[in-house]
Amino acid sequence: MKNVLIVETGCSFRDKLEKIVTACGAKAFVVDNLSDANRMMKGYYIDLFIVDTMLKGDSEGEGSGKQFIMDVRDIPRYVMAAMIVITYNEKQDLMYYRQFHCFRTMHKNTKLLEVKWAIEEALELPRLQLKKKEYINIRAQQIIVIKKISSVIYITKSKGIMTMHSIDGECEIEYSTLFVLLEELDAPQFAQCNRNTVLNMEYIEQINPTMCEIVLKKGYGRLKIGVRLKKRFMERYQRWREDYI
Repeated sequence: MKNVLIVETGCSFRDKLEKIVTACGAKAFVVDNLSDANRMMKGYYIDLFIVDTMLKGDSEGEGSGKQFIMDVRDIPRYVMAAMIVITYNEKQDLMYYRQFHCFRTMHKNTKLLEVKWAIEEALELPRLQLKKKEYINIRAQQIIVIKKISSVIYITKSKGIMTMHSIDGECEIEYSTLFVLLEELDAPQFAQCNRNTVLNMEYIEQINPTMCEIVLKKGYGRLKIGVRLKKRFMERYQRWREDYI
């Protein structure tokens, strides 16, 4: 199943888009703000973006929606991803075709049947196959260590100390937020399972949702799933399995 991210603040049109995407057999992620949009596009593989160029709070048709489109194109796996852009005049249409290579442009008054055709056609496009990122530069004890991403099991933070647990053992690394860490890893197999831990989901042997516990492969231990993060983590794990396994 392919993933579609809808970034639209207008409730009525947003609901119509979600229904069309679902009818086309795809999974719709629907957001009305850029914070959630950025989280979704980095946490999941998005096959089609549907973005309104003028989100709520913009005074013109080239506001935060345009900035989000620019951010999307800066990510290697999305450099040629299918994108349908909601614009407000023909001048904008040409600009989004030329600068951002969008798949289609449409307006709020575009006939719903035409919208459905555009979405169906976009979903037929193949995913861009990129070579997986294999290494990450980690600062540990004032030196830069080049670490193979697949060897990292999980990373924890506690009392101002961040520790990387890998197949080679444990080592203290330069402290940062888990959000920044996920940005640096830039690998779909990593997800936050509790407030202090980022996990490489490739090492999951078993999950006990009732006990909020993860059993790791090869005796690497057990991790807790945060109660507040449980729903998001389980959804993230399921989507990762569908997309990459």
